[in-house]
Amino acid sequence: MRLSPFWLLRRFRRRAPRAVALASGQPGFVAARAFAAKFLEFAGPWRTSGDWWTTNPWARDEWDIALSDGALYRIYCEPRGWFVEGSYD
Repeated sequence: MRLSPFWLLRRFRRRAPRAVALASGQPGFVAARAFAAKFLEFAGPWRTSGDWWTTNPWARDEWDIALSDGALYRIYCEPRGWFVEGSYD
């Protein structure tokens, strides 16, 4: 997937859990409230973390995915499950 440096990630206010199917340890299909589609391409994972200096640190793996309808999304996986972070414009 070739993302332009000028693409903007629009973060969703409510990042509700989503169903993601894995194939060989890689995400391959996503089902969310607004869409369900097979990935055409994906990039990642990237391990991100924060609040490591507090008593409540977090860590997760993130992917950028391209769907068959041309939409681009950022998804992530953490211990509570899979989430859609936002969409790219």
